[in-house]
Amino acid sequence: MKIEQVLHNLRDVLSHEELEAEARASGALVRKRLLHPVMMLEAMLATSNASGGRLADALRYLEYTHGVKVNRSSFYKRLDGSFSNFVHEVMTRVAGSRTVAEHPELEGKLSGLADLWAYDSTSVSLRKTLAEVFAVGGESERAGAKLHAGFSLRSNAVMRPVISAAKTSDENGIDLGRDLEDVLVILDRGYSRHRLFETIEREGGFFLTRLKTSTNPSIKRVHRGRIAGTNAKGMTLDEALEADVLPMDRVVDIDVELSLGKRPAFSARVVSIPVINDDGEEVLWWYLTNLPRKHYAPETLRELYRLRWQVELLWKTLKGRFRLDDIEALTEHNVRLIMESAVLAYFLSLAVLDATTTSTERKKLTVGRMALLFPFVAGGLARLATTDDPAQEGTHLVQGAKGIMIHERNTPKGSPMDASRPSRAAADD
Repeated sequence: MKIEQVLHNLRDVLSHEELEAEARASGALVRKRLLHPVMMLEAMLATSNASGGRLADALRYLEYTHGVKVNRSSFYKRLDGSFSNFVHEVMTRVAGSRTVAEHPELEGKLSGLADLWAYDSTSVSLRKTLAEVFAVGGESERAGAKLHAGFSLRSNAVMRPVISAAKTSDENGIDLGRDLEDVLVILDRGYSRHRLFETIEREGGFFLTRLKTSTNPSIKRVHRGRIAGTNAKGMTLDEALEADVLPMDRVVDIDVELSLGKRPAFSARVVSIPVINDDGEEVLWWYLTNLPRKHYAPETLRELYRLRWQVELLWKTLKGRFRLDDIEALTEHNVRLIMESAVLAYFLSLAVLDATTTSTERKKLTVGRMALLFPFVAGGLARLATTDDPAQEGTHLVQGAKGIMIHERNTPKGSPMDASRPSRAAADD
């Protein structure tokens, strides 16, 4: 993507006018104050991978960078539900601006598909005082939150993130929306719900998951792996295996029907592939999908499912680089604020990565490296939002980040706040 287009996208979603309008709409900006919500957002993002307390770091950033001295209790009071809603809306808008090329792992694998989402959830621990809102389940007195989201391998974006109590099951926390036309959703067995699969297909999408051992569909037709002289039609999968009607030592590809209770049965495809596990033993891996057999052979399904691991790398990046699981908050809205600030910082890191590298260079770099450098470009993003000359400010942002990333210059010495010191924003609150 051209640098100008990336900067144009950033300017669209990060312009001071748009951010201020969003702050007013959410209630975070209601009257004139020295501490502007946009400044507060900048502070949350710039300290997303600092080593101290998240909110305390943000307060120090404001004092150091903008010269705004605020009483700690007053600052924490401003981090209320309306400010959390403001950050949520900004995160949603930035997520919608992601338009980069597909993940390097997907070259040649997404023909006919609009996108591929690896969907999963990850949990973080919270203070026990939040157990009433963020329960972990059972009789435990501990508290925890869970982030449910898809990871787009077209754009590296976090798709439709949802925050819930840790006790929320995966299948109840998933929110795919309705924009699923030609999207392949890869799920682990925690999402094995037939109505979910039927919904994905009804919305024009595709699903791929490992077959749960308790799932026992009825066989309609054997396309591959049929044993001569046998007929598995009408049998359940368990019955066919017990009767040795299906082989256990080679690829099987069959049409099945899944029960939907009182509703008509749902047609799908079941595939098994022999693989060698870590112990050197041959085992069968079973997959459930609605991908067309004509274009997706069983071996291709296995390769596609392996891409689900990318969402695990996303959680690792968010926790290790953006401190997703470092939450000392005392209120529900601050938990959501910190988690969504981490996701937003991740999005913006990707945007800077897009603007500073070519597709070839992106194969050699990681979002994790960009995360380490993010505090040094956060100020540049702030200036991009407020400047009257976005082209010049964008050029400075790109040149500075590219010089560090591509040429592997030493990280600027001193505080990241000093290295990315922005001009003081207008304090119209």
